[in-house]
Amino acid sequence: MSFTTVDYVVFITYLVGMIGFGLYLALKEKNDTAQSYFLANKTLPWWAIGGSLIASNISAEQMIGMSGSGFAIGLAIASYEFMAAATLIIVGKFLLPVFLEHNIQTMPQFLEKRFDGRVRTGLSIFWVILFVFVNIGSLYYLGSLALNSIVGIPIEYAVIGLMVYSGALSVFGGLKAVVWTDVVQVIVLILGGTLASVFVLNHLSEGQGVIAGMKMLLEKAPEKFDMIFYQRFYLF
Repeated sequence: MSFTTVDYVVFITYLVGMIGFGLYLALKEKNDTAQSYFLANKTLPWWAIGGSLIASNISAEQMIGMSGSGFAIGLAIASYEFMAAATLIIVGKFLLPVFLEHNIQTMPQFLEKRFDGRVRTGLSIFWVILFVFVNIGSLYYLGSLALNSIVGIPIEYAVIGLMVYSGALSVFGGLKAVVWTDVVQVIVLILGGTLASVFVLNHLSEGQGVIAGMKMLLEKAPEKFDMIFYQRFYLF
């Protein structure tokens, strides 16, 4: 697979446009307090927060990691997201009201109120190490692999580019810039994912349409559509 001139134009235009939009919000808003930087002065509408939550949870981990797992074991990998949806409902119904009542904004802050400052510091250090060396590191690597295989950018430069791109949106603009750029990106992700699925299924059915493509998948690999994954374990 290789990019055409049109692909490069669309790709670069999107990146420059998103960075420009994020920097515009950063320059427009004066993040001179912790509340304005981390909470956007509590002025964000609920639908923007919801869209940002979805966009923030869709990354190379889903696009590459979970897609690969889906190819290997089938739709059972979706149980991961079903569990996450149920957890968010429980948090929103029972835990979030408590956090709002006590003005708790982060989990370390909650632990400080519940225990003491030592627990807060310990968890903060633990999470920073975990995110830098496990979560963020793996996501940058997966994203750079995609850019390397599709565009041909060396992995080292792809990682640096992704860091600059994400940092320009979040570090300078604060939460408000992150949320509004996420709203744009979640629309692109949903539309792009839908179009990609339509094109793939249509190509699979040799132009006979999406429904014909789905029927072919069900006929060729029905086990991939099982939502319960059975795995045998042998002790010896």
